[in-house]
Amino acid sequence: MPPWLPNAILAALCAGSAAVWVVRFRKKWIAAGDGESGEADAEPGTTASPVVPVVPVGAIIFGALWLLYHVLNDVSAMLNDAAPPTFDPERTLMALQQNCWLLGTGTGVAWMLVTRGEHDGLRAFGVRRSRFLAQIRDGLTTVTAAWLPVFAVLFATIPLRTADRRHTVFQLLDADDSLAIYGWAVLSAVIVAPLFEELVFRVIVQTWLERFLGIAAVPVAAVVFASVHTMPDSLAIIPLALVLGDAWRTRRSYTEIFVAHATFNAVMLALDATMPDQ
Repeated sequence: MPPWLPNAILAALCAGSAAVWVVRFRKKWIAAGDGESGEADAEPGTTASPVVPVVPVGAIIFGALWLLYHVLNDVSAMLNDAAPPTFDPERTLMALQQNCWLLGTGTGVAWMLVTRGEHDGLRAFGVRRSRFLAQIRDGLTTVTAAWLPVFAVLFATIPLRTADRRHTVFQLLDADDSLAIYGWAVLSAVIVAPLFEELVFRVIVQTWLERFLGIAAVPVAAVVFASVHTMPDSLAIIPLALVLGDAWRTRRSYTEIFVAHATFNAVMLALDATMPDQ
């Protein structure tokens, strides 16, 4: 790979992100000048303030138990004050494979709890066939908006990014960049994780919080989402989560937020693959 390629990709992503923000601010400016109310960037055929669906109790319990699992793991690590284990490619790959099956099964269980097994529940919580291509387009626009603030945080936290703090997926790819390993990385990061995480953190957690906190549910859910990721990655994830949360609040499209999240992870994997060896 040419050494200039990663920088060229970064520049293109940031330029696209800046363009999206300019267009959004311009729309809001024009809407404010015309005295319009509601979301200035709401798409045709959608409501400016979608009705907040009621999350079933079973789904809330599922989300709470998942968060509790992460909290207990973090607390246990702090109490033991243990040093990070030595990186083991074989063990990491096995954990990655197990995580795929666990999150894949969890996604199915969570959707059954959210919809109570009823087809209408899918539409109420953002799974719909109408305007499918437009939802994909919105997802790509949403992730484009996230690049500029995400990269700003990434650059600001460079001093915190030591080799032992890299995400285990990237460490695994450094150790073995075979096609099989890339396949598992893509399955985990680009498909399974976005499907599960957007369901839990946006569809379940944020939707439930919106009934009590309103728009403040977006940053609260974003912080909760970031908290289950390791430092310093969690800091850069917050702006992504804020953009995803706003998209979910305004358009209620699970397809959109999945596409945005999956594209983000895919691009990060691609950037890592194009980076010159350190």
